[in-house]
Amino acid sequence: MHRIKISVLAAVGLAAASSPANAANYTLSLTGDPSLLAPGTFVGGTKAALVLAGLDGTSPLSVSQGDSVNVTVTLSSLLTISPISGLTAVDDLFSGTGFDGSPVNTTDVFSFYNGGTLVATYSGGDGTSLQLASGISYAPGTTLTFDSYTDNFTINTLTGTASLNGARFTYDRFFAAPEPATWMLTIAGMGLVGGAMRRKRAAVRLA
Repeated sequence: MHRIKISVLAAVGLAAASSPANAANYTLSLTGDPSLLAPGTFVGGTKAALVLAGLDGTSPLSVSQGDSVNVTVTLSSLLTISPISGLTAVDDLFSGTGFDGSPVNTTDVFSFYNGGTLVATYSGGDGTSLQLASGISYAPGTTLTFDSYTDNFTINTLTGTASLNGARFTYDRFFAAPEPATWMLTIAGMGLVGGAMRRKRAAVRLA
């Protein structure tokens, strides 16, 4: 499902302007097995998804605009997200009922741990529809190894009330766009090859 990263400052301003006074604060404890991580690709990069246990139809979480959710995810083994030349986007995706296609926006803070030691903290924001997404992104060339993480997010925009009944951890790794100089060298190289082929065909016709 399409996701659009939004700036933290814009999301915070939106939250201050529209969060109701009776906002609630929830805590979720989820688990996952990295051996079940499902890899995939998309145009411009690679992706992976892991279904998290602890949130389902028997124990849904009802949320509305202004609510905050503190998520702790414990993995059964270490997970390493290897570096790539572009950005890496990490998300918790929450499915459920009550989404009508209107924008759903959050501000988020992810903290990653290895053996109880904090290894990285990132702030970000996410925008979606038909699901609730909490997400951040971090710089190219970063290796992230962790066996647990916390995801603390606030819902800034949500029409009505949503009942969350499923959760997935995902990450998307984007290939870096070539530099302009790289494009120019590629185009020049193609021109040289084309010119050489035309000269070769002309020589054959002359013979």
